[in-house]
Amino acid sequence: MEPLRIRVRTPAPRINTRELAARDLGPRVLDGCCIEAERADRVGYCLQGLRNALPEHLQPHLTAVIDHLQVTSYLLRDLADKSQVHLSQVPVMIDYLNVILPCLCRTLRDIMGYYEDKYKSKEHRWRAMYHNMSNELPGTTLPARFVMYNQYLELLNYMLTRYVLQIQNRMLCDRASLTHFLHRRAGIRISMSTPWKPFEYGYFSCAMLGK
Repeated sequence: MEPLRIRVRTPAPRINTRELAARDLGPRVLDGCCIEAERADRVGYCLQGLRNALPEHLQPHLTAVIDHLQVTSYLLRDLADKSQVHLSQVPVMIDYLNVILPCLCRTLRDIMGYYEDKYKSKEHRWRAMYHNMSNELPGTTLPARFVMYNQYLELLNYMLTRYVLQIQNRMLCDRASLTHFLHRRAGIRISMSTPWKPFEYGYFSCAMLGK
């Protein structure tokens, strides 16, 4: 006679809401970061051609913008890669990312608007781009704006991998500056407590900021 076998069911592991959100948002973070990284690369390439047509004394500030764009592209791709590894931290950073991506998108589109203005000489395009965009944020030149963007992205990378309270507090200050810029430049209001919604960015930027 065979011994009696008792089957014990192993309860299925519970997946909390945070984990579900991370699985859902991860690919969207990847898409948004990669889209803007590619845009930054295209803009940087166009600006290199513009720089070659400028007299030497006008090149240093444009060179600074091009260099910062390369850093921006790298940081966005790095953030996208890390978001696939540190999925549990993705919901924490989404709200911050949903501020920086529309700001960056708006800036890159504005630069291309000046670059593609065929009614002006290349020198006048650069002068108009530099002065007009520097005046949008008083006291912040166009190269300095990208320094701010890149510092914000660096902090996001730290937040994604380490989640330190001091980093989050610092980012709240930077986020307030970016939100103020986005409202002034594009007339878009972003509440500091507004939760991120799927596809709010990405085709938030295309629908509301224009292609």
